[in-house]
Amino acid sequence: MKNNVLVIAPFLSTEYSNRPLFAAKVLSSIAKVDVITSDFDHHKKNKRKNLLIEGIRKIHCVPTLAYSKNVSLKRFFSHIVFSFRAAFFFLKFRNAYNAIYVTVPFNLAGFLFFVLAGNRKKIMDVVDIWPDSLPFSEEIKKKFRLFFFIWKWPFQKAVKKADFILTVSDVFLYESLRYFQKEKECAKRLYIGNDIIPCQPFRKKEFITIAYIGNLGNLSDLETLVEVLGKEEFLAKFQLYIIGDGDIRERLIKKLKKRNIPYIYFGIVYDTKELGTILGKVDLGFNGYKNTNASFSYKANTYLAANIPIINSMAGDLERIVKKRKIGLNYISEDVDSLCKVLRDINLELLTGLKKNCKKYFFEELVSSKIEKEMRSFFAEAMEINRDRGRPHDLRPLTPPGIRVRTGRF
Repeated sequence: MKNNVLVIAPFLSTEYSNRPLFAAKVLSSIAKVDVITSDFDHHKKNKRKNLLIEGIRKIHCVPTLAYSKNVSLKRFFSHIVFSFRAAFFFLKFRNAYNAIYVTVPFNLAGFLFFVLAGNRKKIMDVVDIWPDSLPFSEEIKKKFRLFFFIWKWPFQKAVKKADFILTVSDVFLYESLRYFQKEKECAKRLYIGNDIIPCQPFRKKEFITIAYIGNLGNLSDLETLVEVLGKEEFLAKFQLYIIGDGDIRERLIKKLKKRNIPYIYFGIVYDTKELGTILGKVDLGFNGYKNTNASFSYKANTYLAANIPIINSMAGDLERIVKKRKIGLNYISEDVDSLCKVLRDINLELLTGLKKNCKKYFFEELVSSKIEKEMRSFFAEAMEINRDRGRPHDLRPLTPPGIRVRTGRF
């Protein structure tokens, strides 16, 4: 019997390297796959139009609240609305599926789906852990500890109910195994992975170029970078490329202009060829975060796919890998002196060595073909275990009232 898998992927995106989309495509090689996602595009901040992806049988777009800022109550409630509406879909039509794959950090969605799943195979992919990886101060955590406990409680319960666990970092794997009740062999860490981004290396001789790619939000440690680049000793040595958008864009650009820091703002770039042209002129990628060990970031994944060494403040996997594999330089988050020391040590000889190490590490650990092979093997084994459990009564994919569906034939 062909397996029928439902993938729950709130942040499904075709423009960026996207873990749930990658997993859905791998699953489609061994099963028939439907996807539930939000009808609101988190990156573009607008409602989705046609969403058709080769290999995926149907994509169900669940209506939820739109929001303009990533850090807002409206976004928080949008996640809650999505979780309940998506769970309602699954409750009515769960007999169409014998396995489900859920990505978190939508903790509530993971919990609701696994409660409703019964004896169907439950695969949980931990892409982030909220609120742990968010940069709340210790004072805030202490003051609102009951709220933070309630926020994380669904994550803990979902992990306990899961049959198989994937994570994108060793930090997340360690945290998940604290609650996981199956054999450790049913849990695996797989990095996000990426295809190589083809670049034509070109560096302007008058500057060393640092790039920041991704969301311009409050998680990033860009304020520390601006403070350092604005110092007289660095003004004539470095320039900044900014690729992305977000809540702090206007404030960031205003500070760059005020400090006379050389920069170019490219906005959001979706085209891989265009991105490669830009990154070919880049010497270093900035992976600075405030007070977080949030796994192996998407932006670091992108930098390394373009053979760009990273300046990193993220604890956990990346801090260890940067030091061990010499693919960049670590600094202490929000510490101006620490970042100054890193930038003072940078020269062309060092950059040449770091780039060679990046290329080697990427092909050994991050290239998508390797991740795909390991993930397919993991999923295939999961689908074979207790194969007759959760056999659906009706394998026809169904669509409940109120759910917008985009389908296509391939």
